[in-house]
Amino acid sequence: MIDKKKLKTLFSQELRAAGFAAKSGSWYRDTEETVQVINLQKSNYDDSYFLNLAIWMKQLGECDYPKEQHCHVRIRAGAVSAEQGSEVARLLDFGSASLDESREAALRSMLTQLVLPFLANAATLDGLRQLLASGTLKNAFVRGNARAILE
Repeated sequence: MIDKKKLKTLFSQELRAAGFAAKSGSWYRDTEETVQVINLQKSNYDDSYFLNLAIWMKQLGECDYPKEQHCHVRIRAGAVSAEQGSEVARLLDFGSASLDESREAALRSMLTQLVLPFLANAATLDGLRQLLASGTLKNAFVRGNARAILE
């Protein structure tokens, strides 16, 4: 079993460098059109975690630090890429593995190669429209009022 604090420290290092700030157990980045949220959630059933990604669309209201579950667009990191989904799940499953140097490097790579590029594309409404049209958000929860703007 891994210490969640150690995992959050690793994520904080990468996310701070990308312009995110930690608050109330999540990381936030404010862009011109959106507020982006990253939340690390521990599974209730085993020693695995989920990395939740969420977008608050400012056009639908101002909110500096929205809770992940209140955001207009929500997706798990593993659902961003069908090809990488099982690898993300494996990296975040600490049932029998520890956070060694190789796993740390792989988690950092997952953030810089998958999560941050996705969020860069989701920083604007046009970017979100493109993600929706391309099918990248097919496994995302998109609130009705947000879908009306994006479609």
